[in-house]
Amino acid sequence: MRIAQGVSSRFAEAEIAQGALVAFLIKLGGSSLNIVMFTIAARLIGPVEFGQFAIWFNLVSFLAIIALCGQETLIVRSWSEYIHQHRYDLARGAILFGLAVCASAALFWAGCVAVGSSLAGWASSPSFVGAACLLLVIVCMTK
Repeated sequence: MRIAQGVSSRFAEAEIAQGALVAFLIKLGGSSLNIVMFTIAARLIGPVEFGQFAIWFNLVSFLAIIALCGQETLIVRSWSEYIHQHRYDLARGAILFGLAVCASAALFWAGCVAVGSSLAGWASSPSFVGAACLLLVIVCMTK
């Protein structure tokens, strides 16, 4: 019992551990909402439409990973390094550079999705393709 109390008191004092727990809970909440969204979509729309939705959702998620090019890791590493060195101008520059790269890549891949889907005739609804492109940009900018 004493060991558990000691570990819990050290955990409560460690800001890094608390931050990791908050990040884990946010990821867990997002995954749970994703399951709820897919369950509701599967119940409300037909099997063909749900199949198209699932394929597009996974395509957009895959392209978002490609579009980020590891920028989220670079931002975190640069931020930590420059803040530790008290180089706040470089920390701000690293964040702005990472955001610019992420936004540019997201817009590029969203344009590729829009052009590619219209040329290939994959989606019959322009609003559906627009929603997929918007989702791609949002996923890229919130990672």
